[in-house]
Amino acid sequence: MKNKTNRIGEKLPNKKSSNPFLKFDLKMKMSFLLIIVALFSMKANDVAAQRTKISLNLDNVTITQLIDKIESTSDYRFVYKIEDVELKRVVSINVKNERIEKVLNEIFGVTKTTFNINDKFVYLIENKKSTKSRAVNPTNELKTAASFSVIGQVLDASGNPLPGAGVLEKGTRNSVTTDVDGKFTIKVADAKSTLVFSFIGFVSQEISVNGQTNLVIKLVENTSNLDEVVVVGYGKQNKKAITSAISSISAESFKDIPVTSIEQGFASQMAGVEVIQSSGRPGQANQINIRGIGTITAGTSPLIVVDGLALSDDNALNVINPNDVESVQVLKDAASAAIYGSRGANGVIIVTTKKGKKGKPTFSFDSYSGFQMLNNKLDLMNSQEHAIWDRDARNNYYLQFGNGTHSINDSNAIRTANAATFGFNSRKAIIPTYAQPYLNGETGLTDTDWQDELYRNAKIENYQLSARGGSE
Repeated sequence: MKNKTNRIGEKLPNKKSSNPFLKFDLKMKMSFLLIIVALFSMKANDVAAQRTKISLNLDNVTITQLIDKIESTSDYRFVYKIEDVELKRVVSINVKNERIEKVLNEIFGVTKTTFNINDKFVYLIENKKSTKSRAVNPTNELKTAASFSVIGQVLDASGNPLPGAGVLEKGTRNSVTTDVDGKFTIKVADAKSTLVFSFIGFVSQEISVNGQTNLVIKLVENTSNLDEVVVVGYGKQNKKAITSAISSISAESFKDIPVTSIEQGFASQMAGVEVIQSSGRPGQANQINIRGIGTITAGTSPLIVVDGLALSDDNALNVINPNDVESVQVLKDAASAAIYGSRGANGVIIVTTKKGKKGKPTFSFDSYSGFQMLNNKLDLMNSQEHAIWDRDARNNYYLQFGNGTHSINDSNAIRTANAATFGFNSRKAIIPTYAQPYLNGETGLTDTDWQDELYRNAKIENYQLSARGGSE
């Protein structure tokens, strides 16, 4: 073969002399690359299918409704023949973030239908092996396909309905819950199935259907579980074990004090508790502040709890006889809100009344008597002082007018005439004639101290007789 040269004499490569193995190598590389891309594409589809999770919570729905639900909440689409799937079969399922394979196994695991998943398509087909096994024993097929419906109601020992009670077909995952009236409807495999009834705080019961279509179940309370419950809101602890801010006093603290209400009994005896008498009206409740004000818009009154019962009336303490009180505790910090919620934002006053105790009857008699009198009288003006004060006020009003021509010595007639001239109220400027004797300092005039007329020394008596005792 003749070699070709360029114009300067250099040899040029001959195209026909190219290496044929190079072309074959390039073809193999391209084919291998296409195979790798195809494998990755298949793996991506498989991984996407594995990553898709399904959550379902359905009770007593047909297979048709279940398929519609899966299609509406995921990208899967079902392909099947009607004769290969029991579309009217009723099922219940509760899964969360599970793969489609697990969901389908739970639905079609023991039926004549099997499935095959290809990308986002789910093919439901007849299980040939299941068909053959049922053909060998047709009685078995009838028993599996049969469905027996049971309705009923779950009650407590008093006949009250139990809403939300669980009804489970024993040995299966087929279960329902009762409605607000305690009623239920469940389809079981056959008339000899066993149902398990359960509810929190009650003893579970297993009832054999035995062909019954209507059941009334009464559950008995599980009293043994009560030992596991610890009540701390109204419980008792040793004072040395308490870490929260609690003040307490007993009835002995104000037994010898003649009080008419509990607030008067623990006033000035508890740190951080302020009792203010808002008015002097009989029966008016005192204002109680515990460590100041705890809320802006919900008032300042603390929550009153008497023998474990929270009272909404702010005047509740005023109607309780102090002699019936055993002890008073005041919760002052976050412990009150932890037990009683937002109602205890201003603190809680817990009152415990006296109760009967085991032992011989005990009679107690308590009495006191005395006199009530006004502690401090207001320093008021007498009649003459009031007349002088009233005259000075009228003179000051009169002197505002007249451009300095008026005098405090002007008679009432002159004042009346000047009122018409300068346009002021003459009634505010004239001196009443009934005040003249007091202004002149005459003797024998009326001078009544109305405080002496209203207040008298009053006798007070109180008698308390109580009986206490009892047996088991």
